[in-house]
Amino acid sequence: MITIHGRTYSQAFKGVANWEPIYELKNHLQIPLLGNGDVLDYQDGMKRLENLDGFMIGRHAIGNPWCFQDSKKYPQPVLGERIRVALDHYGLLCKIQPERIAVKEFRKYLGHYVNGFQHAKAWRARLMECESSPEFVACMNRLQQEEGLLQLAS
Repeated sequence: MITIHGRTYSQAFKGVANWEPIYELKNHLQIPLLGNGDVLDYQDGMKRLENLDGFMIGRHAIGNPWCFQDSKKYPQPVLGERIRVALDHYGLLCKIQPERIAVKEFRKYLGHYVNGFQHAKAWRARLMECESSPEFVACMNRLQQEEGLLQLAS
C-alpha cells in the first residue's frame, strides 16, 4: 500500500493539495493507493476518493477524532464529550511524559478540542495558561460544567 500527499515538499502547509496526479498514478498501479492532503473529514474524503482505495486525514484529526465518522450517521459531539475525550487524551500523554512536559505539550491540541464552541477563544486562553496537571484538569472540569452541553456552531 502507498499513501501519497497531494502537496509538494516546497509547498509545505501552503497552497492546495493537488489530487489529480494521485488519481493518474492509480491507473498504473496494482497495489492499493491512498490519497492525502487537505481532507477535512470522512465526507470530504469520500468526495475525493474517485479511483483510489482510500484516503488519510492528517492535521484535521488533531483534537478532532470524530472527523473519521460519517457525520450523516453520527452527530457531532457536544462540548462535554469533547472535554471527556480531551481529558482521556491528556491522561494517556501523562503516562508517557513527565507532568510539566505533558501540560505544555498538550496545549497544541487544546484549541482543536474546544474550537467552534461559544466562548472558545476565552477558554483556550485560560487553558493555555495552566502550568500543572491539577490546574489543567480543574479548568477542563469547569469548562465542562459551565458549557459542557453546547453544540458546535453551524
